[in-house]
Amino acid sequence: MATLLLRLMALALLIQGSQCSLGDIQVGCKSWEKKENGVCCNECHPGNHLVERCGLRPADLCKPCEPGTFTVNPLDYRCYPCNECIGAQVHVKSCTARADTVCKCIEGYQCENSECSRCQKNNQTTSKPLDNDSTEVPVDQVISRPPENTWTIFPVLIVGAILMTIFITFFIAAGVIIKKRGKKAKMQNPQFPIVRTPTDDPRTLIAIECSFHEAQQEQGTSTESLISK
Repeated sequence: MATLLLRLMALALLIQGSQCSLGDIQVGCKSWEKKENGVCCNECHPGNHLVERCGLRPADLCKPCEPGTFTVNPLDYRCYPCNECIGAQVHVKSCTARADTVCKCIEGYQCENSECSRCQKNNQTTSKPLDNDSTEVPVDQVISRPPENTWTIFPVLIVGAILMTIFITFFIAAGVIIKKRGKKAKMQNPQFPIVRTPTDDPRTLIAIECSFHEAQQEQGTSTESLISK
């Protein structure tokens, strides 16, 4: 009987030790199994980190996280520092031993991940409705004209200049060739005096007589020059 009472008292102490609380945080091991030399913890209470896996008392196997730290894994051997809401983040809920700080992003920004540890700018812009009498277009709806590509004009100008040079060179060469051919044709076809057969035409007789007199004059002149010598 005494042995049974001692066992019941020991069990009560174990249960009491495992359910010690620190504020709203229960201290110690939440689930354990009995071994020959004591107990082994399978799960710590939320907000507690594991100190030793096995020991004499379940309350000694897990300890609560220090202020400013937290843990979500019931078998972690350490607690992690609480995050702070900075930059574009807004504080929603304070950090506890069982959960990290909860933050959200300000208007115009969105969370980068499920924990919302960082915020990024939201690219979706909302435009204001236009008045019925207004003809102005919101800036975010104005489509700017792309700049003209001036590089496409240069190849056209270069090709045009090359073609113009080819045409001018062709016409100059053609003119030179035609001129040379004309000179060559004149050299191959010399003009000789036309000798006509004397006829009874009075103009022909006069021309023959004039030619005869000119010949006599030339002969006389040459004779006089010989005599004078």
